[in-house]
Amino acid sequence: MKTYRQKRTTLPLRLPNGGPRTEMESIFEELRESCVPPPARKRSGNAWISETTWALVDHRVQMANGGRLTRRGYHKLSRKVRASLKRDRQKRAHEAGTTMESHLESGELQEAWRTLKGWYRMAEDKAPQPCFATMEKQTREREELYERQVPPGDPIPINVEPFEIRDESPEDAEVREVVRNLRNGRAGGASKIRAEHIKDWLSGIVDEEENGNEGAGDRWRAFLKLIQAIWEQGCIPQQMQWVIVVLLPKGGGDFCGIGLLEPFWKVIDVLINGRMELIEFHDCLHGFLKG
Repeated sequence: MKTYRQKRTTLPLRLPNGGPRTEMESIFEELRESCVPPPARKRSGNAWISETTWALVDHRVQMANGGRLTRRGYHKLSRKVRASLKRDRQKRAHEAGTTMESHLESGELQEAWRTLKGWYRMAEDKAPQPCFATMEKQTREREELYERQVPPGDPIPINVEPFEIRDESPEDAEVREVVRNLRNGRAGGASKIRAEHIKDWLSGIVDEEENGNEGAGDRWRAFLKLIQAIWEQGCIPQQMQWVIVVLLPKGGGDFCGIGLLEPFWKVIDVLINGRMELIEFHDCLHGFLKG
């Protein structure tokens, strides 16, 4: 199980060291390397651990590094750490319950549900049992799904007036509006870039424009250049084609897979959807669509 979890957290695909790279691949790597993860104690998943617990952990480490920790002393300190963690978990559960009750009383059902999901993910979420056969099956299915197929016959006839869809490269303002509306707290893709990072790049360019902080918007300009190149050249960095497939347990011991895409794709998806929403649908053809 330990080996399986290590393989789950390590992506085997990477660009060759010193090998030839396209301009877009180089830009993507620069953006990825700029996303430095926070220290372990500052991560949101560890925010529930109290300073008292961290102090006990530090004390145990200092004693061990100084060679002053006996086996009996180690077990004694470990019991204190476990007891302190237990109190922290109880406090976390109590705070989550209080927050949910306040949301329910004010009629904010969605916020109460999000609080419950966040608490459950930190308290109970565990990796599924290893199933390499299912992973291989999911990989084959995805490869077959995205294979280029020969059209089965003549094109479908168009009996309505074609609608002109904007297909020019997105402008800076259009991309900014999409990024501002990205949802935080979503799992990142293979590069570990998250929506929060892209919003931070946007804050940098705004800071540069409003306060004259030279260089703060370099990452946003690189990000915008990459998005626009996809439209203008059809040039997609190969890192954006890597997908992490997570196995979700199903009944009967089987799994279904869900792909974790890069947030870059979410930006592109929203840009395309926003332009297609302007299509004047025909009632007879599209009357079943919501809204």
